[in-house]
Amino acid sequence: MGLFDFFSGKGRRDRFAKRVMSRLAETGWPHPISYDAQSFALELGGEAGTVALHRTFHEWSRDPERQHVATLDAAIAFIHDLGPPPVFEEARAMLRPAIRARAGFARLVVDPGDSKAAGFNEAWRPLGANLAVFVAIDRPHSLNLIHGDTFRAWDQSFTACLEIAIENMRKAGPLRFERHSLGFDIAVSDDQNEAARLLAPELFSAWEGKGDPVVIAATRHGMFAAGSEDLEGLEVMAAYAANFLAEEGWPLSYEPMVLRAGRWEPFEPPSGLTRLADLSVLQRVFDYAEERPFLAYGPSGEARPIADIIVFPTEEGLQSLALWVEPVCLLPHADYVVLRPRKGQILVRSWRDVQAICGLADAPGRASPYSSTAVWPDAAAMAAIAASPEPNWTKGRGVGVANGRLTLFG
Repeated sequence: MGLFDFFSGKGRRDRFAKRVMSRLAETGWPHPISYDAQSFALELGGEAGTVALHRTFHEWSRDPERQHVATLDAAIAFIHDLGPPPVFEEARAMLRPAIRARAGFARLVVDPGDSKAAGFNEAWRPLGANLAVFVAIDRPHSLNLIHGDTFRAWDQSFTACLEIAIENMRKAGPLRFERHSLGFDIAVSDDQNEAARLLAPELFSAWEGKGDPVVIAATRHGMFAAGSEDLEGLEVMAAYAANFLAEEGWPLSYEPMVLRAGRWEPFEPPSGLTRLADLSVLQRVFDYAEERPFLAYGPSGEARPIADIIVFPTEEGLQSLALWVEPVCLLPHADYVVLRPRKGQILVRSWRDVQAICGLADAPGRASPYSSTAVWPDAAAMAAIAASPEPNWTKGRGVGVANGRLTLFG
């Protein structure tokens, strides 16, 4: 390993992977383990498959060094739960619903024929725009999602098993709400699977607030609620959720949902609630980041350019900015677009203006909204773009472009 790798994130990740492999061997893992540095994942051998290390590394890295051994043991304990599922009669009492970020399973939308996705094609359903519902086996240290092959082996449908899982969850205990000093509620359950309670809306009957319950299922065990008529509480909850996710990582969803007539619906925030509006921007950029690895290459393995997108603050709240740097690329929908007509010139214009001038159409077969650009804007189109209004937020700010990446300064 070179000196640069030793101090780089890659060097730290590789050393961490070796530490995990060593610890698994010490705690009795029975199979040979191999490490894939490029994907930062371990091949566990036997029937356990592959496990990514990103989340484990994140949890381990943020704790003080004196806690590293305990943190590592807690973080990798789920690996000892891996293995073939039990027969249905044994598994029935262990079934639980599981909520995951829908963007994390973008390959189900982008490429349903992908071999890694095939096992889940008939084993999930959407919940709102940003969440996905699965059935899982609840073991001592893990909640393992069930593939379609397992349902077929059990001779059971996903729907039937989901009903059993939800009923098991109901029996596991109620959903409680604890008031935060800032003026919103935090959902609490005994099994730290609060987000799954969205599948049993009647559990929210105990909640007391102004109007209908508005919920942000930020993470599996981080769910917050405020009343649809409590504007101050909604704004504080939104700001708290954004900060919580910035520190916690691994989001389920940024955007709030509201419970009306026993059904969860997207919550459209009243005008002027900037923090709530910010969550939509964060959700969009999160979705793009999750989907990007599945779009980076075309069907024949050719590289597929995808425009960079970033989020930045303005007086009106968070905004998003996409860089159209290649004549042919996938351009994620953003609030603004950056173009470079020629060397040394950078244009920043609203998405609406660029889309109208260039006739950008939505690209089909994507989990997130993109447009497929076919050619670079011709001279007339570029002149029209240049003549359209420049956004106010660019005053006193600079936009940098290097190696296909965006930077804002000032």
